[in-house]
Amino acid sequence: MKISIFYSKENEINNVNEIFKEKDWYLEHNYRVCLPNNLSLENPTFDLAIVSQSVNDDYNELDYQLVAEFLKTKESWLSSIVEPALKKIDKMALDSYEVYLTKYGVDGGYELPNKIGLDIKKDRDGLIKTLVHEIIHLSIEEEIARNKVGHFHKERVVDLLTQKLFPEIVRTPKNMPEEAKKVVDPIFNEYYPDIEKITKNIEQVD
Repeated sequence: MKISIFYSKENEINNVNEIFKEKDWYLEHNYRVCLPNNLSLENPTFDLAIVSQSVNDDYNELDYQLVAEFLKTKESWLSSIVEPALKKIDKMALDSYEVYLTKYGVDGGYELPNKIGLDIKKDRDGLIKTLVHEIIHLSIEEEIARNKVGHFHKERVVDLLTQKLFPEIVRTPKNMPEEAKKVVDPIFNEYYPDIEKITKNIEQVD
């Protein structure tokens, strides 16, 4: 399992533009979104020139470089824990994950087939926890999409899988509605480790 790490000023400009395109979704789900200092989702009057200047003023390549170097030192260790853990839910780690470092957005993100967004403002433990969280997302996205599992129910499934598979690096869930716990937890406990049965039964509630 390899980790390829990407970062650049251009990537950050594109990232901020994409955040504004999805601003209604972030606001609807009550996410705290990090942006360059003079930009806000609540005041989205902007253009590419403003975004570019804001990112340029905020960009320090050393911040990204230090995180990239840290993650590369953890590559072998991550492979040693991720690969056997995913087998417990009948999944295989991918040969390679593309990790895009950013200062903006939420804690992390993922995009099929193998892209992960990672917030460099996290501490070292937080970086590892979020990276593992997003790897789990990628591993079960096929069942999540097929069974139309809602956003917070999906997040709860991933949090519970993290607790089961990686108890040594459990992250504290944020913004998790009690309703999601009430719906997902009993289904998860009954059907774990069968991801298809877990998501299929959550679908009947969603």
